Amino acid sequence: MNISKGDQLISHPSILGDHSFGRSVVLLTHSSLQDGFVGFVVNKKLSLYLNELLPEINVSMPVHEGGPVENDNLYFIHAIDELADTSIEITSGLYWGGDIERIKDWLRTSKKPEPYIRFFLGYSGWESGQLEQEIEDGVWILDQDPKNNDDLLFKREELIWKESIDQIGGSLSYWQNAPENPEHN
Repeated sequence: MNISKGDQLISHPSILGDHSFGRSVVLLTHSSLQDGFVGFVVNKKLSLYLNELLPEINVSMPVHEGGPVENDNLYFIHAIDELADTSIEITSGLYWGGDIERIKDWLRTSKKPEPYIRFFLGYSGWESGQLEQEIEDGVWILDQDPKNNDDLLFKREELIWKESIDQIGGSLSYWQNAPENPEHN
């Protein structure tokens, strides 16, 4: 199985009650058969804003839950070409991390930062062999041909999982409108 950065993981609809990964879509930002994989849950907004973590910026952008690992650290993914020289390219025009001071300056002067950057507390990580096993076990659906990672990352997060399930189609489509908690049915 060839898993690469830029691939998306879509949680199988049968994952119920898992706060971190139930109905989630993860964008992989690092892949290595030796080291494992790193990614960020892109559709779980926290009730926390960037200016609460970095008050010197004075930008009220939502912060997202990137995953259960190191969830006291702030990470970011962006589509800001002029700041890419200190970042890791995920796919063409989409970057992970970089010089936080340059990002802060950009945020202070940008009129519309939200369509170009997303902040996360924590990340999702898998040891070598772990993610492959979870995919084989049906926990994750691997999307190696995402239509547009920029669109995935910067659109309304509440629709990402449903639209991903809809694109896969087949019997999974029935799950897209089911309640997350079956007792609410």
